[in-house]
Amino acid sequence: MIADRNELRFVIVGLVVAVGLFVAQVAIGAQHRLSGDDPTTRELVAACLVERKGLEVIDTVRDPIASTASGGYVSTVVQGNPVTLSIAGSFKEARRLVRLYAAVAGYLQPPQLQAREHFVSLWFWQPSSVQLQALYDCTA
Repeated sequence: MIADRNELRFVIVGLVVAVGLFVAQVAIGAQHRLSGDDPTTRELVAACLVERKGLEVIDTVRDPIASTASGGYVSTVVQGNPVTLSIAGSFKEARRLVRLYAAVAGYLQPPQLQAREHFVSLWFWQPSSVQLQALYDCTA
């Protein structure tokens, strides 16, 4: 009977330690999510354009339509062709951005203006397949 109590005591202590570690992991995970340390989609796209594609992100471009995108926007120049990439929070928002651009400049045709998933790209000139691929690589 004494051996059973000692074994039971070790089992209880082990369970308390395991529960304590689990609670600590959950608390650390919750704190990490709340602290907002994860990069935003805009930051990831901008980093890809700069680091993987060797492009410069232009912060001086002011686009009143792109500025309404919930995820922000990024502007750059790919092989001499300026492009603004709006980051929508949903497919519905992406369609809204395309409609706004089309209302202002109805002559724009895909792929000069297009929504791809929750990204909307607006190119100054019709983009080549190489230019499009540079953008796609950073939005996949």
